[in-house]
Amino acid sequence: MTRPQDHLWVRDNTHSNIGFGAACNELAARGQDPIIVFVNPDGDPLPGCFDRLEDCVSQPGVVAVEADLGPKWNEAWEPRTAERDSWLSGACLAVRRDAFEAVGGFDGSLFLYYEDVDLSWKLAKHGRLVRCREATFLHDKREGSSHRIRFYQVRNKLIVFRRWNQPWGPRVIVKGIIWHSMRGHGAISLVHATALASYAWRRVTRPNSVLSRP
Repeated sequence: MTRPQDHLWVRDNTHSNIGFGAACNELAARGQDPIIVFVNPDGDPLPGCFDRLEDCVSQPGVVAVEADLGPKWNEAWEPRTAERDSWLSGACLAVRRDAFEAVGGFDGSLFLYYEDVDLSWKLAKHGRLVRCREATFLHDKREGSSHRIRFYQVRNKLIVFRRWNQPWGPRVIVKGIIWHSMRGHGAISLVHATALASYAWRRVTRPNSVLSRP
């Protein structure tokens, strides 16, 4: 549901999947408009969504705005925590181009999950992050349960939280591995162990990709 004044860029990741963040960076580089809106394909913007997002992100001091993702997502994040309130979801996200380019965009190396968290914490150094309740994007709340998805969720949370000195790390994963193993969840334990090993290997071979931030 684009507007006449909008420029729409679409990348089909089903043929050559370079990951969410890298694809967003690629599309953002094609345009020149002062406001960029990233929109997931698995959701529907309600009428007026983009107008409200533009109004919010145009306010002084605001660098990024998240649309309301609908009741399913809102309920999933209750009760809200300070950590969750510190970042914006990339499902329907408006960002000022100057700020987005100043922080280097998304971390394309993360491929999937937590790239929006990392971007939010980078952008927060340049201005305010806002949730616009008047802009609604009904995001599909289908949670992935594949081993591949679990791998990226665990590994990338380790990377991003270590990068930003957040109180969540390998010890939590080790406890989870033990917990799942004791309950016969061998496949899940293996995925978490693989994610932990991948994180450790990345810290050794590419330490700047884990620790560096703008």
